[in-house]
Amino acid sequence: MKKKIYFGLTTIIIIIGAIISIINCNQLVQQLIADAQGTGMEDIYIKNGHAIIWISSIIVVIINLYVFNTAMNNKIMPKKGILIFLFIICLLLSLGILIEVIPIISIANVVVLAFLKRKNAEDYPEKREIPRLEYKKPTKKELIWSILLVCTYFSEIIIERFLEKNVNFNIVIAITIIYYISLLVISIFAFKSTIKEHIKLFKENNKGYLQFIFSKFVFFFIIYMATNVLCTLINGGEISINQQTIESIPLWISAILAILWAPIVEEAVFRGSLRRFFKNDTIFIIISAILFGFMHVILEPTIKGMIIMGIPYAVMGGYFAYIYAKSKNMVTNIFSHMLVNIIGIILMSISIATVLL
Repeated sequence: MKKKIYFGLTTIIIIIGAIISIINCNQLVQQLIADAQGTGMEDIYIKNGHAIIWISSIIVVIINLYVFNTAMNNKIMPKKGILIFLFIICLLLSLGILIEVIPIISIANVVVLAFLKRKNAEDYPEKREIPRLEYKKPTKKELIWSILLVCTYFSEIIIERFLEKNVNFNIVIAITIIYYISLLVISIFAFKSTIKEHIKLFKENNKGYLQFIFSKFVFFFIIYMATNVLCTLINGGEISINQQTIESIPLWISAILAILWAPIVEEAVFRGSLRRFFKNDTIFIIISAILFGFMHVILEPTIKGMIIMGIPYAVMGGYFAYIYAKSKNMVTNIFSHMLVNIIGIILMSISIATVLL
């Protein structure tokens, strides 16, 4: 009963706060623009400020209506994991755009949920197993496709060096488009024999796969954010060149690349392809994490910067590799990657990317 009252009251407060943010939308946009001075985010707020607040606030309202319904139906403990995840999303959405009380309450709710103990059998979520897939030895054809994919992806190092010396804008755009399209096409062909099976398995066992993903996600996200903040501070407050590049291009292009292109291509390269060469789980996870981190900081001007800023990306790569090692399902990884990148885009949109990413 106490849990129901607590989460019912905090939910009402958060909903009211989200509605206030919508009502005061214009004032909040002007404040965001002022706060963003010097961060390179002013243009995003000038063009999209109202949309960011409206969309974020509506999502916060929907999240908390779900929390309220869960509390009223006494299902807090069985859904403890998903509630913690939703409160973290609510926290990220509310930073910088909603009234100050909402982030505080979101943090408090995460802490309270984290310390709640499950005592009875009905407190535990229904366990849904995911299909146990065996490691399949790749064919020569699959290995060739994977080698081609990995080589094409890592050719970015050579392409970047070439583009640095070429000032013709049209050539730069043409090569960049060809590079991205080629990777997407090769990724699809490299895994066309298994992707249909994985899609079917994910559809048939979606609740089990989602439970598996979310049960690991909160733990990963806490470690990732902690290492991000720590490494950024060690690096003198400077974010990675990769993140600066993402912020320098139009938001809609960043969203397409991060939410659609990267999950497919990077999972095919760093998880699907590497797994074909490394059967041992531990070796696969370590190598995948290191290479994933390395490729995201390859443009850093110093070795020290590469090592420091590569750690958060390596944590992310290790998480995705762990998911693949356990599920052996590419669709599970693509979904997980999309989820992480969607949160990243949200963070960038509300001007905390310069601190956290």
